Amino acid sequence: MGFVFSLERVLQLRRQRERQQMLRLAEARRRERDTENRLQALNHRREGIEIELRRFQQTSPRPDMLLAYSRHLAALGERIDATERELVSRRQEVAKERQILSSLAKDRKVLERLRERRLSEYQQEQLYQEQKELDEIAGKMYWQQEGGG
Repeated sequence: MGFVFSLERVLQLRRQRERQQMLRLAEARRRERDTENRLQALNHRREGIEIELRRFQQTSPRPDMLLAYSRHLAALGERIDATERELVSRRQEVAKERQILSSLAKDRKVLERLRERRLSEYQQEQLYQEQKELDEIAGKMYWQQEGGG
């Protein structure tokens, strides 16, 4: 009978949980990148509107249009602030998922080291048994030669 690690099923489950956590981390990173991209787009949009506003102020400074630009910039500023808060939350989520993955990997590695140690012990025992059998055969051959000669 070959080597059987009694905790093989547990090791397989830990590997599976680690793979699932990798997927959760990848999803959290994707959401973080999406939020970063949205924030970048909003900031770019705000810069464009500020440039338009400066041009408009130089060419025809109508109070109603200035008020409209100001309101639009204020609303955009609020969206940027909200997106920045969301990004902080997304980064915390990524950090949490990364920490969970690290913990799961550590648990798996402990079992893998135990498995390797048990396999090594099994192999050592196999070698010992083989050597014992060879010694017995050699002993029998010696006694047969001594007895027969």
